[in-house]
Amino acid sequence: MLLQLLIPLAVAAAAAFAPHPHHPKAVKLQGAQGMVTLTYFTVDFNPAHLAELKPGFDWHIGYANLNTAVDLKCGDVTVGKGEYKLNVRRGETPDTWSGVLMPMSLSRARQAVRAAARKGAEAEQEARAALDALLADMKQKNQPTELVLPIAKFDAAKADHLACYGIHYGYDAVERGSDKPAGGAELGFRVSFGDLHREVKFNEVFAAPAK
Repeated sequence: MLLQLLIPLAVAAAAAFAPHPHHPKAVKLQGAQGMVTLTYFTVDFNPAHLAELKPGFDWHIGYANLNTAVDLKCGDVTVGKGEYKLNVRRGETPDTWSGVLMPMSLSRARQAVRAAARKGAEAEQEARAALDALLADMKQKNQPTELVLPIAKFDAAKADHLACYGIHYGYDAVERGSDKPAGGAELGFRVSFGDLHREVKFNEVFAAPAK
């Protein structure tokens, strides 16, 4: 009888201290002329770790990726269609953050160097050569290695786990009662992690259909 009582308590205690699983998530927003998708996975909020971050530190936001089928504007920054690694970067104070987009090809090449370093000098040398070739090609094509985005603070309850949300602010239609677009959509992605609540907003660059 005692054993029957103790087993549920032990299971409950184990569940209470078990690490939070990394649930893969996807947020999709349909623009006027194409889809914008954010993928990430959930992580536990760790206030001690967040307090240790130094100015200039990039956080991966649950390894968030942004994939856009349309050109976007974020403030004065132009984001061409494509796939990007999305980070947030801490400013001079713990309350100041900006968004950072890196072309996914570059993010993967840098990750490959880190992975190759664990395999030995020859593997690392090959990975670094591939990275250098990619950087040289991007420089020749005048492609930036990163885009720094303005992000805004919003109020929300404390989030025990990383959560990202999509907000569709709509687009102009050609006439009343129509959903035919006359302009690009305004789209927002919100990130909540503990007391950190930030939103990055994009305006879809609208290409008028050919007549």
